[in-house]
Amino acid sequence: MERATWRYFLLPLGCSVGYLFLIGFLIQKLESVLRFEGSGESAMAFLVVIFHPFAMLLLMLVKWLLKQ
Repeated sequence: MERATWRYFLLPLGCSVGYLFLIGFLIQKLESVLRFEGSGESAMAFLVVIFHPFAMLLLMLVKWLLKQ
């Protein structure tokens, strides 16, 4: 039973990580073949927009832990 539980957890996780690597590789190759022009914007702005909910959740966890 224990082995099936780990397989249930790790198989989708492994597929997701593999998918991200595959897409990253394909995007890199497409970019080099098609030679996209950059917009001049910093990628940091997009990273902040994507990851700000995680930062807020982390801060809420720290606040909750400090109240305990």
